Amino acid sequence: MCKDADGCPEKCKDCTCGEMAPNVKEEIETLKLMARNWKHGYKSWIQLGEDNEYVYEDFTEDIITHMHPYMQRFVECEHLTSAEAGDLLEYCHGQVQKLREETEEAERRPNGKISQICERFRNLFTSGKR
Repeated sequence: MCKDADGCPEKCKDCTCGEMAPNVKEEIETLKLMARNWKHGYKSWIQLGEDNEYVYEDFTEDIITHMHPYMQRFVECEHLTSAEAGDLLEYCHGQVQKLREETEEAERRPNGKISQICERFRNLFTSGKR
């Protein structure tokens, strides 16, 4: 609840409480969910053992195209500070990095593509075939 003397329920130009309005908090959680859903969708594009850079670039482009203007508007309307908007964008871009890390981890697993290639390579040398 707002601690401003007037009991302001919304964060606005005149509010001095510094708390975020409940509807803005809800909107931020929705945007975070959207970024996680995008990550899940882009995960289906990944081809283990292949060059997936285009997937990460497309994901990043979606964040820049759709999230950045939204955050800019939140700041312009003074619903978020620049730092808060930056934190949210960092979270969104962090989802791209998480996708990259999850892909790398999947490739290192025993059933991952890289593990299969390494195993075939080892078999070539242990069987005497080159």
